[in-house]
Amino acid sequence: MAIIKRYNPNRFFFPGRLTEKLNTILKNKLTVIEAPTGFGKTTSVRNLLNYAEEPFLWINIDNESKSDFFEEFCNDFQAIDDGAVNKLRAVGCPSDQESCNKIINIICESEIEEEFIIVFDNYQYISDECIIRCNFRIHQSLHTVYVVLSFNIFAVAPLQTVTQMECICKTIV
Repeated sequence: MAIIKRYNPNRFFFPGRLTEKLNTILKNKLTVIEAPTGFGKTTSVRNLLNYAEEPFLWINIDNESKSDFFEEFCNDFQAIDDGAVNKLRAVGCPSDQESCNKIINIICESEIEEEFIIVFDNYQYISDECIIRCNFRIHQSLHTVYVVLSFNIFAVAPLQTVTQMECICKTIV
């Protein structure tokens, strides 16, 4: 008779290299996690953040609509700074450099008293240059994580100016 071990979905194993890299999320202003579907990107980040002391927002991007994305971002950002959300909505979804700069200023001036992590899952759906330019990594207390299926040169190019950036690729995941 064969002995079959039951799968426990509440127990995960993450390789040491991956755990080491994921633990740098708070040391870096920006972390990009890239791997194909099924590699465990979302699962590993969620698992890490469930045990982290720092609060986090998880924004799942499920389509290419920039207005849907911006509305969800505003709804979720309310947990960080309720007062800033009205200002963000007044500017609206960024459509040009001027509105992008206004959004950046609103986020920079937000009253964020503790370290905060914002995760954008499925960030590959964002292809709008104005939204990408904002990058939502501009406040000193914010740490941004982009979870993507694959790098989009258009989306990653503006990120290369970030000095505290970690890239976790499929070879590690």
